[in-house]
Amino acid sequence: MAAHGATVVGTDMEWPMLEAGGRRVASEGVAGRVALVRAPMDRLPLGDASIDLVVAHGIWNLARSAAEFRRAIAEAARVARPDAGLFVFTFSRAPRSPPTTSQSRASRSCSPSSRVNPSAS
Repeated sequence: MAAHGATVVGTDMEWPMLEAGGRRVASEGVAGRVALVRAPMDRLPLGDASIDLVVAHGIWNLARSAAEFRRAIAEAARVARPDAGLFVFTFSRAPRSPPTTSQSRASRSCSPSSRVNPSAS
């Protein structure tokens, strides 16, 4: 986005990620448009209503608790301007359990091959 003229603030808590970001910023020649800051997801060093686009890429799933997750979402809302965009990409934290026998039976009963075709009547 910086290559297309946007001013970008990137945050992370891990120095290796910030260092990798810094190398990419330098190689792309956009250092004047990008600030990389060490900050937690729920305490961003940005002013209220100061951001046009919030990108939460692979971060909210790393919240250590439901409370931290809610604080991070509230923080994104705080820094976003009223008409800001939001892009979220995240992973599921909890693995899915295998279905129980009754769940498996229920999903088979709803499968397309078990449905009645109304146009055939």
